[in-house]
Amino acid sequence: MEEISVFDVLGLHEDQLKEYSIRLNNNLLGFDATSAYFTKRDDLLEHGHTVKWPTDNNRHNIRTPKTLQFVKLSSANDWLFIGASDLTGEEYQTWYGATIADFTMNPDFNKFEGRLVVRYHRKRGNAGPGALTRNLSKENIRQYDMKEMVVDRIVQNPIAAEPFPGFESVRLTHAQLTAAVKNIEWREALQSVSAVYLQTDKLTGWHYVGSAYSRSGKSKGLLSRWTEYTEGDYTGGNQKFQELVAREGKEYIANNFVYSVLEIFDRRATSNEVINREHWWMDTLGSVYSEKSPFGYNSQSEREKPE
Repeated sequence: MEEISVFDVLGLHEDQLKEYSIRLNNNLLGFDATSAYFTKRDDLLEHGHTVKWPTDNNRHNIRTPKTLQFVKLSSANDWLFIGASDLTGEEYQTWYGATIADFTMNPDFNKFEGRLVVRYHRKRGNAGPGALTRNLSKENIRQYDMKEMVVDRIVQNPIAAEPFPGFESVRLTHAQLTAAVKNIEWREALQSVSAVYLQTDKLTGWHYVGSAYSRSGKSKGLLSRWTEYTEGDYTGGNQKFQELVAREGKEYIANNFVYSVLEIFDRRATSNEVINREHWWMDTLGSVYSEKSPFGYNSQSEREKPE
């Protein structure tokens, strides 16, 4: 089957491409570009519009009036399209000495943002095909990318760009959680199990241990409980979270909370079995708030819930 060029899908012909650079926002040691897209999108895009680095890292500089921005996915050659931009001509400096081009995102490409997955193999080589910024005004680079950058798939939403990783590898930001509970593959996985789960406040390090289990068929396991955290005030009815939102606003949860799975159970497991393990994890992680240990979001009443 003939492969489809990403530029054909985006509606860009070769003469137009001469005005563009491609920015490949890669995962680096200590920096997960994919997570940054969900949690710090504006910062990621600012970084992707660097026109001059404080070091001699010139091969990553933007030198064209327009850009196409991509972020790395876990598969070796997969990249997610996250938007196209027009540089305004204005520039400013960051605190770390880089020069950033002011830009506006082009709404003509919005329908593909976070949905278009591209397969692209970067060759190694200084300032050549291996560079993170691809200057398409240069004919050799433009010809290479027109051939090698092809459409892999178009997905429902950004979370669907990655396959469900298995429960032991689930770690979602609030934005990712919101997308996951709407995605078919993730919904099927989450509703198939009862679970003990963990919420971590990245800013303070505090934990909350919770459980999700079926109640006479009225609940769809972990899916039902996690969906509650994406609605309303994001607290899921938890007392400590409600107090937090009253002080800081629900944006605090959206910006700082991470969701993971500690233990899963067959949906036929009894509530007592699940709650017993929930209590064990509360004690193990010290997540129950008290005067002696004021470092958790679980309340004493949750710990004393009958097993």
